Amino acid sequence: MKVLKRSNLPTRLPLWQSVVCLLALEHWNAPEWLYGVAGFLFLLLWIASIVTLIKEEQVDLLEKKEKLTN
Repeated sequence: MKVLKRSNLPTRLPLWQSVVCLLALEHWNAPEWLYGVAGFLFLLLWIASIVTLIKEEQVDLLEKKEKLTN
């Protein structure tokens, strides 16, 4: 999959979603099994995002623009 180069657009890892979910579970006094389920789902999400980050092909928008003008 082609994506924008990291210098053009920052990578979006699920960091804030993980933190907000943990704080929400803590605020609502969730049972421990729910922490386990949420942790497992976020583990899968993190693994998928890291694998996607490794396999993606980066495209530099500025480089393409320079090639077109020359």
